[in-house]
Amino acid sequence: MQEKQLAMLRLLCKATRPLTGSALAKAVGTSSRTILNYIRDINSNYSVPVILSTGEGYRIDRERAAALLEKVNTIPEGYRERTF
Repeated sequence: MQEKQLAMLRLLCKATRPLTGSALAKAVGTSSRTILNYIRDINSNYSVPVILSTGEGYRIDRERAAALLEKVNTIPEGYRERTF
């Protein structure tokens, strides 16, 4: 996962209200179209979306996002875990 995708996820997790695509784009330093692509890419990996679209903007399923961020932040400890 790209660093800007992670930044977007963290922003959505901290948000107390839905965030618009343009607000996310400005905060992350990318275009609104790229935000749409990030959301599509993240949601395509799961049967139930992690990032939800509302009439007010985007919000996140915090439980699923926490599990996703934990998985991304896990660094393999042994050499066997780090090899393919």
